[in-house]
Amino acid sequence: MLIADGVIQERTLRHEQIDIEELQQAVREHGLADLDQVQLAVLEVDGTISIVPKDSETIRTQKRFRQRHRL
Repeated sequence: MLIADGVIQERTLRHEQIDIEELQQAVREHGLADLDQVQLAVLEVDGTISIVPKDSETIRTQKRFRQRHRL
């Protein structure tokens, strides 16, 4: 996650070699004006960045992609 609960994850940005300008560009491409409007930003496996606005409703998928492991 690049932004989690509205907080920029600077360590992740450095690890993924993404600068703040690239993140701001992705936010603008999603129709938002500022990083303050972002609840969640995720770097996807294909290199794209998915953005969830703060005022967005949370929708969970029905399909489970991984089984939970019990300890």
